Amino acid sequence: WIYNFVYAVTQEDIDAGFVRGQATVTGVGPGNSIVSDLSHDNSPLENGETETILCQTAGIALIKQGNINDENNDGCSDEGETITFIITVSNEGNTTLSSVLVTDPMISVVHASGDTNGDNKLDVNETWIYTGSYIINATDIANTFVENQATGEAITVSGATINDLSHHNNVLLDGLTTVNLCQVPGIAVIKTAVFKDENDDGCSNIGETLTYTFTVTNQGNTGLQNVVLDDPLLGGTVALESGDSNNNTILDVGEVW
Repeated sequence: WIYNFVYAVTQEDIDAGFVRGQATVTGVGPGNSIVSDLSHDNSPLENGETETILCQTAGIALIKQGNINDENNDGCSDEGETITFIITVSNEGNTTLSSVLVTDPMISVVHASGDTNGDNKLDVNETWIYTGSYIINATDIANTFVENQATGEAITVSGATINDLSHHNNVLLDGLTTVNLCQVPGIAVIKTAVFKDENDDGCSNIGETLTYTFTVTNQGNTGLQNVVLDDPLLGGTVALESGDSNNNTILDVGEVW
């Protein structure tokens, strides 16, 4: 006689790497004698479990994306504003992963969500979300971008360590995530004049003087080089008197000369 039964493979079976079991058969003979046998996979004279090996694949993938937080709502990325990075970690294999670790040299990452079972294991088809915040600096704006890469690793059911470098949108690739920053250069000058009444007669006379003061400010979000102040009334280029606090000949953001 032939018996058939369909068994649905479970995640536990795949994590174990096999399905193993044994059947029992009984029958009643003459004189109500009972006979029985434990199954074997190929010999009627032996007893033993039937084992089916299941293939195991292990894979982890990271997607890293960044969003600029325009805190002052000026439509541009400014020094001191932040970028929120979101790192999505997915299980790309058919086995459970444990001891998942995500690191990023640019930010401190926090596991935000995704562990639906609360078992600290990255299950098959499960996705975990990590977040971190980065503060934009003047160098970033001068470079016009911020970019880097996160790393993820995990332990497989066999005890091996697997890892992956992040990509910005493809789980099959590795690559830097780049967040482009806008540059808005801007400069402003204020010119003030003070009349010096050298003879104290209360009126302006030939040969008396005017003292001009020029205040130049960086109105943009990026440093300015080769700043030149010119006034044809004063004969052309006006020399810098003070204000280059960093002594770098660059009119830095927010700096006043």
